[in-house]
Amino acid sequence: MNQDECLTRTCLNCGRPIKWIATSDGRVMPVDPNKVTYRRDPNGKSRFMRADGHVEAGEICNDKKATSLGFVSHFSTCPGRDEQRRER
Repeated sequence: MNQDECLTRTCLNCGRPIKWIATSDGRVMPVDPNKVTYRRDPNGKSRFMRADGHVEAGEICNDKKATSLGFVSHFSTCPGRDEQRRER
């Protein structure tokens, strides 16, 4: 079994596939399994997880302005995300 198979699971809320990536601070974060192209922008409203665990701000784009490849947090795309939110 390779590393990608070990990290890919199914979301308990929506049943979609998710991948777990270790963040730079040692936590793990669920992301959608397919990489997206994006343009880095420190003022961008979206956040992207790089494979090395660092998070960058930017905007999704599918043209020549794309500068990076990364993953979208599953928290932002899961239709059942509010059901799993922890109270603080």
